[in-house]
Amino acid sequence: SLGLAADSAVQVAKNGTYEVVRHANITYGQGQIGSHWQMNDVKVKNLTLDYYEPKISSAGLKPAMLVIHGGAYWTGDKSDDVIVKTANYYASAGWATFCIDYRLVFELIFSYQTFFRV
Repeated sequence: SLGLAADSAVQVAKNGTYEVVRHANITYGQGQIGSHWQMNDVKVKNLTLDYYEPKISSAGLKPAMLVIHGGAYWTGDKSDDVIVKTANYYASAGWATFCIDYRLVFELIFSYQTFFRV
């Protein structure tokens, strides 16, 4: 138990009830990018998220959801239309919704020989 009163939680709504405010490009961490992980040209990239905040007048805990785009590390973005619509849908129902970006394969360029140690 977290020691929280049951009445401190905000009720989620079945239909979109709450206004949603998007807080864009909040840095949640950093990751290395570059031509090869052993090379000296490795750079640091800020990893960002968007927070979709349901505007709820009562104070209390909100349920939270993390929305991660697909793409098998090759494609995708937190601003993809389906991700934005999903985030807005759940935030309007009372969920604190977070959509993240992560590093994609093309940000780490490597040669076939280096990768497979040929």
